[in-house]
Amino acid sequence: MASDGVTQCGVETHKRSSPAPDWLAPTRIVVPPSRPKLVARPHLVQVLHAAVTDARLTLVSAPAGFGKTTLVQAWHASDLGRALPLAWLSLDSADNDPVRFWTGVIAALRQPRGDLGTGTLARLRQLGSPNGDVLLPGLIRALNDLDQDLVLALDECEVIDSSAIHDDLSRLVEQLPVRLHLLMMTRADPPLPVARFRARGWLAEIRMADLRFREEEVATFVADIIGIPDLSQDEIKLLATRTEGWAAGVQLAALSLRNRSDGTSLLATLSTATPRFIVDYLVEDVLNRQSEDVRTFLQHTSILDRLCGPLCDAVTERSGGEAMLEQLEHANLFVIPLDAERLWYRYHGLFAEALRLRQRQTNPEVVPRLHSRAAAWFSATRMQREAIEHTLAAGNSSSAAEQIADLQQQLFSEGEHVTLQRWLGELSESVLGEHPPLLVALAWTHFQLGQWRTLADAVSRAERAAAAHDDQVSSGILACLRAWWSLLRADGGEVIAAATRGLTLLPPDEPYWRQSAQLALGWGHLLEGNLLQALQVLVAAGQSDGNRLTGEPSSVGSIFVLAEVSRLRGELHHALDLCNELLRLAGDPKLDQSPGTPLTTMRGGWVTVPARIDALVLQAEVMRELNQLSAADDLLHEALVLEAPYGHLATTTKGPSFLVRGRLLASQNKATEALEALSRAAVDAESINSEPLRELVEAFAMRVRLRVGDVPVVVDWSERVGRSDAELLLYRREAEALTLVRLWLARAETRRAATLLEQLQAAAEAGGRSGSLAEILSLQARLAWESGARDRALSLLARALALAEPGGYVRLFADEGALLVPLLAEFAAAQRSGHLIPPSPEYVRTVLVAAGGESGWDAAHTPGDSAPGAYQPLSARELEVLRLMATGAPNERIAADLVIGVTTVKTHVNAIFRKLGASNRFEAVARARAVGLLKTVGPPTQ
Repeated sequence: MASDGVTQCGVETHKRSSPAPDWLAPTRIVVPPSRPKLVARPHLVQVLHAAVTDARLTLVSAPAGFGKTTLVQAWHASDLGRALPLAWLSLDSADNDPVRFWTGVIAALRQPRGDLGTGTLARLRQLGSPNGDVLLPGLIRALNDLDQDLVLALDECEVIDSSAIHDDLSRLVEQLPVRLHLLMMTRADPPLPVARFRARGWLAEIRMADLRFREEEVATFVADIIGIPDLSQDEIKLLATRTEGWAAGVQLAALSLRNRSDGTSLLATLSTATPRFIVDYLVEDVLNRQSEDVRTFLQHTSILDRLCGPLCDAVTERSGGEAMLEQLEHANLFVIPLDAERLWYRYHGLFAEALRLRQRQTNPEVVPRLHSRAAAWFSATRMQREAIEHTLAAGNSSSAAEQIADLQQQLFSEGEHVTLQRWLGELSESVLGEHPPLLVALAWTHFQLGQWRTLADAVSRAERAAAAHDDQVSSGILACLRAWWSLLRADGGEVIAAATRGLTLLPPDEPYWRQSAQLALGWGHLLEGNLLQALQVLVAAGQSDGNRLTGEPSSVGSIFVLAEVSRLRGELHHALDLCNELLRLAGDPKLDQSPGTPLTTMRGGWVTVPARIDALVLQAEVMRELNQLSAADDLLHEALVLEAPYGHLATTTKGPSFLVRGRLLASQNKATEALEALSRAAVDAESINSEPLRELVEAFAMRVRLRVGDVPVVVDWSERVGRSDAELLLYRREAEALTLVRLWLARAETRRAATLLEQLQAAAEAGGRSGSLAEILSLQARLAWESGARDRALSLLARALALAEPGGYVRLFADEGALLVPLLAEFAAAQRSGHLIPPSPEYVRTVLVAAGGESGWDAAHTPGDSAPGAYQPLSARELEVLRLMATGAPNERIAADLVIGVTTVKTHVNAIFRKLGASNRFEAVARARAVGLLKTVGPPTQ
C-alpha cells in the first residue's frame, strides 16, 4: 500500500529523473501548472516580462491572495515567458537551514540546466555552513558561462527569516551574472538593501496596487470562473471596492454568493465590514456551505504542506482522497495543483491558515492524531524528514528522537546542522536526557555552527547525561569537544586534560575521534610552550596511523601544528615547506572525502578552504619575519579574500589573520593602519569569546604605541592588565611579558626589565623556543648597551644573531628600529675588526639595513674610526625638552614646566628628531640613551 502510494503521488518517477536530493519534493522545483480558467491580465504579463528582462531583481510583493504566483505562472505560460528558461523553487520554513536553501536553489537551477553547479552542491553539504555565500563564487562562475538568459524564481520568500540567507541573496544580487535574473514572490519585502538596489536601477517592483483586480476583471472572474453571470454593475463595483481588488477576497465572496438567495444581504454586510472581518466571515461562510464530509476533509488535511490522494486517505482514515482533491479544484476551493499530472496539491496559504485556526478552535484534541497519521505515512514512504516534522508536531518526542537518531549521520554528512539543531531543540528535556548520543549531536551542531558562547553549556549538559548512562563513547567524544573548546580559549592545561580523557575513553574503533583527541593533545602541549612534547605526541599519532613520512602525521591539522612547532623552534624554512605541503593537500579534491578532524577552523582541516587560510596566514607571518614583506602582503590578501564569504567557518582564522596583518603593517612603518588591523583582530577575538587572542592582539598593539611614542597609553595598559610575576612566565603571556619589558626599557626601569628577561630566557630555553630566545637575548643586549655595558651587549647580541641566522630572522631585530641600530652598527664595526666571528657579516648587514641603519653599516665598513650613532649637538633648551620627553610628558606639560608655548615645544621636538635621526618620540629617546645623552636623567625606577 505504501509503495503504491509513493508511485501514485509521483515521487519515485521524479526521484529517478530529477537531479534534486531525495528529501527535496520534486514538485517544489517545477513551475506549478496554471489553472485551466484564469482571468487574462495581458498588461501585467507585459509588465513582468519587461521587469525580468531589464532588472537584476524583480520583487512581486503583496499580501496573501493577490495573485503573485498566478501572475508568474501566466507569464511563464505566455509566448513571452516561454522564450526564457525558468528555474523555480517553492520555499518552506525548513529552508531557513542555509544548506537546504542553497541545495534547493542549485537543484532548481539544474532543472533547465542539468549540468549547472556540478561540485558546488557536494562542497556545500560538506561545509555545513550557515553562510551559503561560501559557494557563491563557484556558482557565479558557472552562471557566467550561461549561453542564454535564465530566470530564478523563488516563491513564498516570506518564510525565510535567516539573516545569513538574506545576506547571501544580497551578495548574489550585487554580483549577479549578466545572464541570470532573480525573481522573488513574497508577502512582505525581504530585508535586502531594496533602496540601494532601487537607486542603482537593479530593481523592478510589482506590488499590491499593480495586482488589484479592476472592476472589469472582478466581473470576468465572478461570471466566468465562479459562474455568477447576473451581478449588476453596482454589485460588481461594491464587491471590487470592499475587497479592494483582493483576488482571494473576491473569490471567497463569489463562492459565498454562488449558492445563496440572499446575495444582496451578503453584499450589504460587506459594505460595512472591516477587512479582517471580511476574511473571517467569508472563510466561515464558505466552509459552512460545504458538506460535512468536505469540511472534515479540509480541516483534517490542513495540517499538510502538500497533499496527494494516498496521504489524505491516511490522515483522514477514509478512502477517496484523490477524487476529493479533484472535486475541490473543480470547485475553485483554494486548492492549487503542484504538478501537471495533478497528483500533488497544496492549499492556498491564506485558506490553509484559516482551516488550521478553525481546527484548533473547534476540535484541537484531534490535531496530534492527524500529525501522527501523517508521520506514519511519510515514514512508510521513506520520506523521513517529513515524518520527523509531523512526529514533532504530534508531540511524540520519544518517537521523534528515534527517527532523528536514525537520520542523524545523514544530516551531518549533508551539512544540515541547522535543521538537526532545530529538531533536537524541540525534543523534551526528559527524552533528550535518555539519549546521550543525541545530546552529543546537539553539542556538535553548536560546534559546527560556530556557536562558541553556547557550546560549553551544551557540552556540560551532554556530559551529565552520558555519565548518568555510563556511556563511555559519548563521554569520550564530549571530552574531545571540550578539548577543542578549551583550545579556542588557549587553556593548554584543560586541553591536555580533556584530550587525555578522550583518548582513555574512546575505543579503537573510533579512529575519527581518537585522531581528533591526539591532535588536540599536540596543540595543548604547544599552548603550554612545550614544543618537544607536542612534537612527540604528533609523531606518535603519525606512527599509529601508519604514515610513510618518518612518523609525521599526514592529516592537514597535524601538518599545521608541525609547521607552528617548526616556526617556534626557529626553523622558519621548514615551516614554509610544511605550509606548502598543507596548501598542496588543501587543494587536493580527494581531501574533501576524508574526515580529518572535527573543527576545521581550529586547525582540523577536513575543509579545504579553512585549511588553506591557516597555511597562508602562517606563511605570511614567516615571510614577514624573513623580511619578505611584499610576499607576506600577497599571502595575507589571499587569505583574507578566502575568509570573506565563510561566516563562522572563518571566525577562528580572521583574528589571527588581522593580527599578522597588523604586525606586517607595523614592519612597514604604517602605524595607523597597523593599529586599525589590530583593532579588527580584537573584535574578531571577542566574537569567538577568546580572551587569550584578545590579550595577544593588545600586547602587539601596545608595541606599535611604543614605537610612535604613545607611552602613557602603554602605561595605562600595563596597569590595567596587572599581571603577577608568575602569570608573566606562562607561555601564553610571553608576548605581554616582552611588551612590558620594552615599556620598562623606555622608562629606564632597568632592574625590572633585567629580572623578567632572565626568567623568560630560562623558560624559552627549557621549551626549545629558539625564536623567543633570540628575541629575549636581543632585548638583554639592548638593556646592556643602554646601561653602558658595551662588551656584554655585544656578546648577547652575538648569541641572538647566531641563534637567529639559521632560520633567517630579520624583523625580530629590524622591528626595534632606531632602538637597536647603534648597537648593530657597533657590532658590525667590532666584527670588521675581527673581535666577533659569528654570525656572517652578510647576515648582520641584512639585519642592520632592514632596521634602517644603512649609514651605520657604511660607517662600520669604512676605513678609519667613524663613530657609530653620531648625532648633531643639541642646544641646552633642546636637552631640557628631551629630558621631559623621556618621562613621557606630553607637549602641553613640557610647555607648562618650561614656561614656554606649545608651539615652541613642537619646534624643539622637531629639531631633536632631526638632529638624532629619529622619526618619533620613542626613537628619539632611545637614540639619546644609546649615545649617552640620557644615561643619568631617566625617570626613577618604579
